[in-house]
Amino acid sequence: MEEIITIDLREKPRSCAEHPLVKLTKALKELKKGGVVRVITDNKIVPIETIKVLARKNNLKYDIVEENNLYILHIVKQ
Repeated sequence: MEEIITIDLREKPRSCAEHPLVKLTKALKELKKGGVVRVITDNKIVPIETIKVLARKNNLKYDIVEENNLYILHIVKQ
């Protein structure tokens, strides 16, 4: 069974260590083969290009779905 981690970048962090981008970066580095990180963002809060760059930097594949001005990315390690 594949592991799915959901990270919502629209959430306001309580501290720097809990910032969603920190969580995303950590999750992408720790992602195991077949694992999926589902990222939810509003382009006004965290630009979609930022997430794409992080995925490419970690040699990960992704697909993007746009719903009601929100972007949902599925980032997969193959």
